[in-house]
Order: sequence, then C-alpha cells, then structure tokens
Amino acid sequence: MFFSTKRLAVSGETPVTLEETITVGMFEEMTADLVELTKRPIETALSDSGYTESDIDRIALRWKRY
Repeated sequence: MFFSTKRLAVSGETPVTLEETITVGMFEEMTADLVELTKRPIETALSDSGYTESDIDRIALRWKRY
C-alpha cells in the first residue's frame, strides 16, 4: 500500500507544492520515534484511569498548533 501526500511550502513569496508517494513501511519508519514517545504517557493515562488496552476501541486525536 502507498500513501500520496502533497506538501505546501513557501519559498520567498511563491507557494511550492511537493507531491510524494511513500510505502506503509516508509511511513512507519519515519514516525517510529514519535510513536515511541507516546507509549509512556498512554500507559500512565491507562493506569491512572483504571482502563486496560482492551477497554479502548477508539482514539480521537487532536492537533495542537503552537
């Protein structure tokens, strides 16, 4: 399976679009460190709440812009 993504950037005043196609393996490799960073907070949240992994059937993600 492949993902196709378009990235928009600005070079000076000119918008630049880059289209890339990557495999699932490439995506997993590129995001592995980010996934690893989420493990401890997730384990803590589960422990604090009394829930287990099997109690969770959906996850809502929220993007926070800084």
